[in-house]
Amino acid sequence: MAAISTHEGALHASEGLPVEDLVERYRRVGSAVVQDSPWGEKIQRNELLTLDVDVLSPCARHHSISAQNAGQVSARVISAGANIPTTAEAEEILFQRGILCLPDFVSNCGGVFGGSMAYTGLSPGLIRNFITQRIGKRISWIIQGALRRPDCHQAGSD
Repeated sequence: MAAISTHEGALHASEGLPVEDLVERYRRVGSAVVQDSPWGEKIQRNELLTLDVDVLSPCARHHSISAQNAGQVSARVISAGANIPTTAEAEEILFQRGILCLPDFVSNCGGVFGGSMAYTGLSPGLIRNFITQRIGKRISWIIQGALRRPDCHQAGSD
């Protein structure tokens, strides 16, 4: 399953979405891409939290997952693209439910590093290699270490 959203709504499809086609359509129509799309099913943005997905990536604004809606999250992992997408109360609820919630400064740091490195003139290949080899490996190490802790619930183990 895949889903996307803009301020105009959301779109999902159990068989996946054609990302390249959606990006091209977005270039032409902007946020209306979810209304203008021939692919998938149109849904309300708040329904994104309840979709049966492995990874949920809140990327638009802070505190989009709160104590009021954290119980509705169906994803096994939250990997933020936005700064502070969950409230402290929501993080505790997600933890208690066994949902792995990666800190925003971990999951979206590649964009900051990549943008800064591109600004200095480094090649896309060098940037990609640095992020994959240095940042990716460290994030994996952090997650594996956290999962070995006796007080850490593995996602989906409740």
